[in-house]
This record gives sequence, structure tokens and C-alpha cells, in this order.
Amino acid sequence: MHSSCQEGAIAHSLSYILRRPSKILLIGIVVLLFWTITIYRNGSITTLPSLPLASQISEESEEIVVHPWSTVPDPPSPPFVLESLGQPAKPAKNALNGAHNLVRAFNTPLFRPDPSCASVSALQARYPSLAHTSRAQHSNATIYLALNLINAEAIIPNFIYEISTMLSLMGGHRFYFSIWENGSEDHTAALLVMLEQALKALGVRYKIVVKGTSQRPNKEGGRRILELAHVRNAALDELYTGEAATKMGIAKFDMVLFMNDIIWCAADMLEIIEEHLTQSASMTCATDWGNRVVYDRWVARTMAGLYVASIACHSFQ
Repeated sequence: MHSSCQEGAIAHSLSYILRRPSKILLIGIVVLLFWTITIYRNGSITTLPSLPLASQISEESEEIVVHPWSTVPDPPSPPFVLESLGQPAKPAKNALNGAHNLVRAFNTPLFRPDPSCASVSALQARYPSLAHTSRAQHSNATIYLALNLINAEAIIPNFIYEISTMLSLMGGHRFYFSIWENGSEDHTAALLVMLEQALKALGVRYKIVVKGTSQRPNKEGGRRILELAHVRNAALDELYTGEAATKMGIAKFDMVLFMNDIIWCAADMLEIIEEHLTQSASMTCATDWGNRVVYDRWVARTMAGLYVASIACHSFQ
């Protein structure tokens, strides 16, 4: 966001907060984080390359055809559930390398973001307070991570690589993964079996529900939002019932992290966790961009309840 737009938007928000401090101070802090945690690369928004699906890779790309997809295990026939049972094993010293090796064949420009993600050493230097070896206040914060997926074969290899990097820093014992998939017609189910291997190696508790084509999304007749609400609530089911907390041996989670099916880097997730915990926010949200403007503006609102597009800034219009 250009500085003039950012300053104008923040000034607008501060003015509203000062007029009604007793009612919306907390909301104001949360919404201001909307601007502060947006991640930029090289001073501009990075457009990621289009990733090919397995079915789109030609026979001429022999190396890509043979290596990445031949390393993917055959999954059970959906529907099926992958679930951790009992106490997870303590991660071995080489657990990160093992998790990365699962998707090493996908570590090509076709399946990885450009520019590449930050190194492990860079993350350790930037986020020392999040490390499970740290004595910082939030070093033991527990996180319920929820994720919905459909036809996600293009993004799961990168997800496995980057989530493993993040877990090696923060510690898998602090996380509970709840993943709900339905409607996929590609290699998503097989890649989720591979993800389970990585989560086991890193000591993570998890429940992965794979419906496949046995439960297709119903978005007809303007039902898109209702369908999204349904599958998102399904991913949060064990949070609502308390089952996930019981499995973790805790009373409740310190944080709920809901992800989308996107290409991302470990630094993106670590940044939002860092800002959320450091600033004691009630809710923190990253910003989705498309064609150099904020995406999904139709659902975004200001602290005054107005459409975000009403702000005098071209990034929202």
C-alpha cells in the first residue's frame, strides 16, 4: 500500500477510535493490524507463477512426470480419516530434513514460489521468541490450525515444505491440525497422506478428514457462502467440542489459526503469529491481494461498519 493511502486510512481509523474509545478501542487495534502485518517483497506485491496440475504436465517434461508424482503414495479410497492416536513420538534431530525430503522432488520452479522463501536460519533470527527452545512469554502458546482443501495438488507440496519449516522452529507439540477436504478430483488425497507422514515426524497431533468426490460442494443457487460456512465449521468441529484440547492435554488453545488454500512461506505464518501474540490482539488477519488491490473487498468492513471500498485509497477501489 502506498504511504499516502496507508496514512489516510490509519488517520481515518484513529479519528473514529478517539470519538468512541470506550466501545471500539479493541476493534480498532485489531483492524489497524490489518495494515501493519501485510507482507511485501521487494517493495511491491509479488505475483506467484501459475502452478501446473499433474494432469497438465506434458510427456515432454519427463523429469517432472517421473519424479514428483511417482513419489506420492497411493491413498485409501475416499472417504477416509487420518488421525493421530496417543502421544506423538518426540521428533528426531533430522525430522525437518526428513519432512523436506518427502517433497524434495517438487522443489522446482513449477511448484515453489518465486522469489524463494526465507531460509531456516533467517527465520530463527527474525522470530526467536516463537522458538520452542526460547524462554519467551509465548514460547509455549498452543495453536489449533484449521484448513479446508479442494483440488489442492498444486499447493500441498509447498505447504508440506513450509509447514515443516515452521514446525521445526515452533515445535510440533504446540499444534493441533484439523484439515477438512471434500470434492477433490486430483491428487489431493494422496498428498494428504504424505502430509500425515510429515506431521508424524514432527510430533504433531492431527485429524485429516478426506471426503473426495463422495461429498462434492453444493454452491448452486447462491449457496457459496453457506457451503463455505459448512466446511469451515467442519474444520473447527473438534475445537467446538473440546476434543482437540483434550487430546492435547490442555484446557483450551491459546490461538486459532485458520488458513486458506494458498501458496505461502513460513515467514508469512510466523509474522502473523508474532504480531498477534506480541500485541495481544483478539483477532489478526493477513491481507489478500489481487491485481494490486485488496481482494474480497465486498465482505470487508471498516470499524464504523462501512464498506472498506469507501476509504479514499485506490488500493481498496
